[in-house]
Amino acid sequence: MRQSPAAEQLKERLREKGAVPELYTFDKFSQPCAVYIKLLFPRLNKQTYATATRDASFCYIGSTNITVAKREYNRVAKLRQLQQLKLPKTEIAIRYWNDSQTYLHYSTILLSQHSEYIDAWAEEHSLIQRWQPKLNYPFVTKELVKKAQFWKLLYSISSDTKQEFEASKELRSGKHDAETVTLLYRLANHMEQPWRSKARARLRKVLQFKNASVPKHNKTRGHWPGNFAATYNVGAGNAFYSSKQRIKRQHQDQFQRLAKSILAMIPDDYIIHNEGHANAHSMIYCPTIYNQAAYNTWMDKQTFRILDKAPEEIKQDMQHNTPKVVAKHYAKLLAYEKPLPYGYILMKKKKRWAKGRTIIAYSNTCIGKLLKIEIHQLFNNNEHLYPERHLKFLNHDLVGFFNSIPQSDILQSIHFLTSQFLDDHNPAITVDPHNKIAPAHSGKSTYSLKSNMVKVQAEHIPAIIQFSFDACAFTAIGEVFQQTCGTSMGNQISPILSTCAIVATEITWLRMYGQFVSSAHLHDKFWIRRYVDNRAIIVDEDELQSNPYIQQLASLHFYKKPVQLEDDACDDFLGFRIHADDRRITYNLHREAWRYRLPQSGGSTKLRLSGYHSRKHLIRTIAYPADVAKKQLQELDDLYSSRVKKCKKQRANAAGNAIILTDIDTDSDAMEYTVRLPHGLPLDMNAPVHSVATDDPVEQECELLLQQRYIPFEVFPWLSTKLNSEFLGASALTRAGRRATAYTVGTYYHAGSIGVRTNTRQRPWTAATLAYMVRACTHTSFSTVFLLRNIHMGTHRDKYNKPGSLNVVIPVSAFRQGHRWIEEDNGPDLSPNGQHRGRNIELKLPGVEFSPFKLHGTCPWKSDRLIISAYTTNRIEDICSEDKRYLQQLGFNLA
Repeated sequence: MRQSPAAEQLKERLREKGAVPELYTFDKFSQPCAVYIKLLFPRLNKQTYATATRDASFCYIGSTNITVAKREYNRVAKLRQLQQLKLPKTEIAIRYWNDSQTYLHYSTILLSQHSEYIDAWAEEHSLIQRWQPKLNYPFVTKELVKKAQFWKLLYSISSDTKQEFEASKELRSGKHDAETVTLLYRLANHMEQPWRSKARARLRKVLQFKNASVPKHNKTRGHWPGNFAATYNVGAGNAFYSSKQRIKRQHQDQFQRLAKSILAMIPDDYIIHNEGHANAHSMIYCPTIYNQAAYNTWMDKQTFRILDKAPEEIKQDMQHNTPKVVAKHYAKLLAYEKPLPYGYILMKKKKRWAKGRTIIAYSNTCIGKLLKIEIHQLFNNNEHLYPERHLKFLNHDLVGFFNSIPQSDILQSIHFLTSQFLDDHNPAITVDPHNKIAPAHSGKSTYSLKSNMVKVQAEHIPAIIQFSFDACAFTAIGEVFQQTCGTSMGNQISPILSTCAIVATEITWLRMYGQFVSSAHLHDKFWIRRYVDNRAIIVDEDELQSNPYIQQLASLHFYKKPVQLEDDACDDFLGFRIHADDRRITYNLHREAWRYRLPQSGGSTKLRLSGYHSRKHLIRTIAYPADVAKKQLQELDDLYSSRVKKCKKQRANAAGNAIILTDIDTDSDAMEYTVRLPHGLPLDMNAPVHSVATDDPVEQECELLLQQRYIPFEVFPWLSTKLNSEFLGASALTRAGRRATAYTVGTYYHAGSIGVRTNTRQRPWTAATLAYMVRACTHTSFSTVFLLRNIHMGTHRDKYNKPGSLNVVIPVSAFRQGHRWIEEDNGPDLSPNGQHRGRNIELKLPGVEFSPFKLHGTCPWKSDRLIISAYTTNRIEDICSEDKRYLQQLGFNLA
């Protein structure tokens, strides 16, 4: 019988990956780091013949860092949660199977195995691109008819257009309930960045509007105690960088303790603020000095005056006095319900901390949006009137650039520049505030949405500037001020306004004498550049002495008062040092530690190295000549390497010298406790009867110990190094960086199913050794045994253990402290996270027994901490008789 082309294609694909009956065994399903495919197998028709497969791409391709069988267990658990009308975080394919009720019609076939998961992940995405399976994202979205509307809503709410407003309005209305918004929030996880972050942020606001709770990240359901249950998200980001939640958990406790200790040392009335020109350098100021400097700064009568009115009255006056042309054409840019701007100062070291640099914050204030639009138009006008000159070092600073220029002079310059602009250009300027590259252009928009655009007439600019001066009221040091001279730093429009005031002088000089300095013979002798209030000139010394026009430009009195030039007497300009005589430009590599992000700080690797890549790019593009750039790149690499080595050394010293107590907030008087153990324990049971021979040295050693009926404690550190550790979550690792391992034998309970762990069948003598050790210490029943080395258990409950059962913890190595904290009403000790009361129980033979349903956790310890932990899984009575008999033969007490 001839097969369909789709069936032939499918057989060819499976044969290509080696999935043929002759080589396909069940052992492959028990190996990690695998790539698999889920296929829709054909059904039988009425004549009991298989129906032909019409589409070979109707399948699902995935990869897993655990075994394929365990991955299927997790997928079934998620499917059951969906069937129970819960809201789990799942992949879209599971939602499709739940909607179509066809999950049982799909079978899983393993395609390949790899030594590392990153290789499996790479092959998975390669096959998705080649085969385009319809149940993988993004192809699966076409199969979800119900969710087509959801994807449209998601991409609408993640856009920066009018569609975002319409989508938010629709979701806030009664058309969609809180459950639907929650589903959208979960579905947004499958979007690409940056739309994912935008959609989730705006959906959070919708949920808050509906008084609904924002979904949290799922916690793994499992039979391991509390936070020991490991979670692994398969994705492109997590394959290379730690997830944000994992980084947050790693640094949260350390940061809270550090911040608490620092704040405890600082008096409540002291002021913490960054230094001027150093936004990353935090300073602690005495309140007397800071408040006196603020008073001296804001009480300057030449620049500011106090308004004897309340802020609400001033806003009402501003609204009544708004120019008609502004109120008519730009009403939507005014928001008088928002607060007045507020002012603060940046302390100046060169002023001996007696005064500060005034900053007035206009963001999210009543006229902030109008000024933001106006800055784009003014910048567009100046680009047409005053193009940059690329000619060819005197280093000058413009004193009084912001606060000293009379506002009348600024308005006069604005009128002059506006008239010049209207002579040659279109009077209408269209501004798109969301465009970062070219926000303003003449005429009408042809590519942006109309809802984004603001049309500004050039002749309205002077009225808007006058209104910004009249409305320049702000709050500071408990008073309401108005600036009467200059423009306020912090206002979006201030830099361009101050530039307009001095650019008239520059245009006049350029038109009168520009032709004398732009000739060919000065091309390599003269260079000038002004950046806001910093001006640099590189000029030939002979030309400076002989050319009167260059002398006038280089004079400190080039600009009329009150703006004056001040010689900085240094070669630094915008972060670089210009060596004019040597024809060299070098980057200023600062050595202050606060300028660099710490290697152990929070964030992804890409974020922590962003400063390094920025500095590297600046050196490559600007440093001159090439040998200087190459040398500075090496210095940059050495600087970052030394900082990483220094941090590692500090952490190693801290780990070696730290004296870890039970808890710094404890109320008990417990001294430092040391676990003491005998050489070993004798066994009162005969060795199990197990006839399987093995060449594994671990199994041979365990078999010998059981035959001798004596287990020395020195065998457990050796076992922890020989046995393969299971995957550990970040919360289980120790801060000291010690080797952490976990090995589990016995039973498992997951998604309602119970069975024997793979480790138990692979190493039965090892499992029997651990079980016999527990039975030598206690008569409590148990079905699962852990061998844990340096595992940190956070405060948790084991809610998936058998009701009424007990947990057993037995120390098998000598270590200091490392108590087991157990919840107790009005107990003398705090929990490891400092949130609950309880008691610290010393670990000693024959072990500690406690209820798994009480909060419990691990206290800090010193040295290597090895323990054996035993417990009974839920629904142990449902285990099959064959598995039960097998475990009892190995020594597990299931009674």
